[in-house]
Amino acid sequence: MKFIIILLIREHLGRTFDINTPRIPELKLSYLFPPLFDTLPSLLILGIFCGMLMYIAVEGYKRTTNPLIVVLPVMAFILCGFEHCIADMFYFAINCFKGTSASMLVDTLLRLLVITIGNLIGGCLICYASITCQRLRLPSHKP
Repeated sequence: MKFIIILLIREHLGRTFDINTPRIPELKLSYLFPPLFDTLPSLLILGIFCGMLMYIAVEGYKRTTNPLIVVLPVMAFILCGFEHCIADMFYFAINCFKGTSASMLVDTLLRLLVITIGNLIGGCLICYASITCQRLRLPSHKP
């Protein structure tokens, strides 16, 4: 969604400063479906950071019941361009419905799997860090 907004802004600025700019920009597929054109290690790292932010959102809401705690990490992951496995299932569905080849479907599924593993690793890392910090703060009870 943010890529479409960026393209519309670029198209508007182009029309503002140049009369010869076409009204409808050529939409590159890499702008509309970024996970399909990124490398697997990059998708894993982006998935890890998204998993961290989603864990912070859920745990923050559980502890404070303040909806703002949920909104800020979600907004951060969208603006930073991190990859979330549920949000990226849209790209898999688009490839299924547009009738692409089996190799493209397998590639998309592989990318979705890498993003899912990244989300899992990120959530587990921040959970482990949270538990470790809590243990370090507790005083030891020696009789």
